[in-house]
Amino acid sequence: MYIKIDDDIVYIEDSTIPAIVRRKLEHPNALLVGANAMNEAVLAWIHQHLGVVRPYLPELKPIPLPNPRPIYDWRASLLPDWEGPEDFEVPIGSFSPPFHGHRWLPARHLNNTDKTPIVTTEYATATSGWSSWAVGAQEHYSFLEHLERGELWRYQFPMWDYNYMRLSITFIAIWGDDIVPVKKEIPKDDEQFLTVTLPERLKRRTYSFIHVLCFYREADTVANGI
Repeated sequence: MYIKIDDDIVYIEDSTIPAIVRRKLEHPNALLVGANAMNEAVLAWIHQHLGVVRPYLPELKPIPLPNPRPIYDWRASLLPDWEGPEDFEVPIGSFSPPFHGHRWLPARHLNNTDKTPIVTTEYATATSGWSSWAVGAQEHYSFLEHLERGELWRYQFPMWDYNYMRLSITFIAIWGDDIVPVKKEIPKDDEQFLTVTLPERLKRRTYSFIHVLCFYREADTVANGI
């Protein structure tokens, strides 16, 4: 069995690897199983509908800081409340970072996520869950809030059948006997091949399971100063 872990993974829950191995053994007909990841298009929609994504909005104005600049703590409880216009919404697709090094702050005055980026996600791969760095930022800040509270159980679900839909292969388990015979066929878009083309050919579906990992794409962190 191979466990594929991408190089942009930054957090792995302690039991993720044994859990994904166990699930693969329990479901031998699944071509591959994947972990429950932040920044994955379809899972962003699932997290929204599980009610675990919290209302966060970008810091709009820099605050005066001493010199040298302090290192921000990752704990959400230390973040100040978001401040801004009541009708403010993040324009998905055309939103530039307010300033370099801005934070996303908890909009504690909101009782839901209606005016936040996560509501633009859809149950599809070509959606804002993949293309929007703002959705990724909100997902990650929400994750850190639940991590601090010891509430990662909120992300858990028993099994998700992708039904031949494309999914991220950032963290997957797959048998060598399944991958070696087709290794010469794998194109540049290996994700499409492994999660759609090959499963449809073999009539063997792909799944995500309950254990949580968190990862960042370079475009999100570098280009937008998160």
